[in-house]
Amino acid sequence: MKPRIVVPFWEEQYLQAYADAIRREGAEVVPAPMQEATAAAPFLDGAAGLMLIGGGDVEPARYGAGDPAGLCRHVEPRRDAFELEALARALARDLPTFGICRGHQVLAVACGGALVRDIPTEVPGSLRHSRPKEDLDAHQAALAPGSRLAGIMGAADLLVNSRHHQAVRADRPGAGLRVTARAPDGVVEALESERHGFVVSVQWHPENFALQGDRFAPLFRAFVARAAGGRLPPTRECK
Repeated sequence: MKPRIVVPFWEEQYLQAYADAIRREGAEVVPAPMQEATAAAPFLDGAAGLMLIGGGDVEPARYGAGDPAGLCRHVEPRRDAFELEALARALARDLPTFGICRGHQVLAVACGGALVRDIPTEVPGSLRHSRPKEDLDAHQAALAPGSRLAGIMGAADLLVNSRHHQAVRADRPGAGLRVTARAPDGVVEALESERHGFVVSVQWHPENFALQGDRFAPLFRAFVARAAGGRLPPTRECK
């Protein structure tokens, strides 16, 4: 049987690329429309995995901050509540979990981490992280040696795209989470849990590469393989 992977979404128009990426690896997608649903629990029944996707900013009060300068954009408290509930249930069951962009940030917040509210404002000398969708080689990301991400990708560094203005704070990534990739300016690009079987998140958008060589297919493949209950594909030698 195909592993059933729950993918919460706020606007359906942004769901397709993420869903296609895991369908190609053999998953059954269970869409969870957050604007209509009142709770995440029913969607997690019988699920084999959870994928949290991109979107607007997490409400800063969720990580103990305010926003007097109005740095945060497209905040949806109902979305925060749904995704945090879904993630709490997934982590409690040790379900394979994959977070992308906002999903990466939600993982950090769920584990007690905090976010940079606006990179240009709060990270002096930072790269330009808010790039056009077409710019697939925005900057490099150095991977932590021995990390799950490095093993899956078989690389010490990657070229990634970059479409975000917030980031996980390097000094507060969240309890039990390891920073596994950084941009040249130190911005956190990936996390993984040291307490769970497969909980991985990335700041960039790997789903955007499907028609451009699909360099991140191994990441989706490893996630779906773990959700299917099998062993992870063998780690690849870093190059």
